[in-house]
Amino acid sequence: MTFSKQRFCLDWSMPPSETDWRNLQAAGVRLVMLPLPFADQTTLARLSSMGCKVVIRVPEGTYDDDFAPHRIPLQVAAASHACPVDAVILGVEPENGIRFDWGSPSWGQEQAYTHRARFDAVRIPLQAQGFKVVSPVCTLRNVTDD
Repeated sequence: MTFSKQRFCLDWSMPPSETDWRNLQAAGVRLVMLPLPFADQTTLARLSSMGCKVVIRVPEGTYDDDFAPHRIPLQVAAASHACPVDAVILGVEPENGIRFDWGSPSWGQEQAYTHRARFDAVRIPLQAQGFKVVSPVCTLRNVTDD
């Protein structure tokens, strides 16, 4: 795939500062990954006015409650009215804190199944609304010799 500023994604992991806005303008990047908590109407409208699309990242731990399957799709839909949403990233590093390795109690299966159920409860309504949902899956960060 050829590099293009249209598909290069700038990742904002903190609320954007004026320096971030100037850098975005100077770089000409048109795709910005933005955590859902920072996807307020002002930020999204400013991105849209610059010709940008957003990839919304739903932080781990924010879709673990019973209201998430309703709340998060509504938040993403509201964001899409202010700025085009290219995709939604869901399920970022779910295994952080879960041990899947040999010798761990139950190998983390119970936590993994619970996480998957919570993940699907949010994923399905997002996809039903037409949003592309991306998941980076498990990275097994706690690799051991086992």
